Amino acid sequence: MRKLSEVCRITGLTPRALRGYAEVGLLQPTAKEGTGEYWYYDDQALEKLFLIQMFVEVGYTRRQIKEILDSKKFDFAAVLKKATAMLEEKKQKLENMIQYSRILKLLADLPKSRQEKFVDSFISPWFDSLSDSSSFKSLLENLQYMLGTADIDQDVLFKFFEDYIALIALSDKDPGDPEVLDHAESIYMNLMQVNFDDGTGKPIDMETVVDLASPELAEVFSSFIFDVYRDLDSEGVHTIPFKPKVLDFVSAALKNAVLRIAERRDAEK
Repeated sequence: MRKLSEVCRITGLTPRALRGYAEVGLLQPTAKEGTGEYWYYDDQALEKLFLIQMFVEVGYTRRQIKEILDSKKFDFAAVLKKATAMLEEKKQKLENMIQYSRILKLLADLPKSRQEKFVDSFISPWFDSLSDSSSFKSLLENLQYMLGTADIDQDVLFKFFEDYIALIALSDKDPGDPEVLDHAESIYMNLMQVNFDDGTGKPIDMETVVDLASPELAEVFSSFIFDVYRDLDSEGVHTIPFKPKVLDFVSAALKNAVLRIAERRDAEK
């Protein structure tokens, strides 16, 4: 048996919420002591409470939840299937919000001049081009397309976007600047590992990625950003209207990064 205070700690609910459930007949304490001020719940009651909270999270009212739990005619499997789907959708929205928060943290860590450059080159034209509420989802879909897969791990996607933020924020520098090339190299590494495998379905290793770097591949990467936007447009995918000079800068930085990797590798042999 667990005290009311312990149940509140486990579930995050307040004593007032539990008393409210009792008042509407949704969940009674398993036992009371004293003059009724001490409430206790057994494991069965706790399981029912978690079920109640699941329905609360997806928007059911207390009355609706009571009807579901009390009725013997409800298709409980169908109700749970619907609730699970709604929770999955809510989870995705929360994950998107977390990613957005992480991106804002990255921007906050940039020097003020770099923040202004990024907002001017990326954020402002992006928001100006949007006409619906799915802006962040649209951005993630674009990035997933750029990396070649919609099933990419969110951490990999975020690392790619982190480097992209840094690269665009540095677009007033020379595309051969060492700081610029560091971020462009990271983008190259991510793209290669996501899009190519070792023949067994596993991503190619970093050593192979380095070995593949060549002047020919550098030329391919120099046109990468333009190819992506052409393909996005042809498939009707929403695009971010980068300024032409920013696209030129990113293209040159990617080319220089691949060349630097190849030169460094050859110098080490």
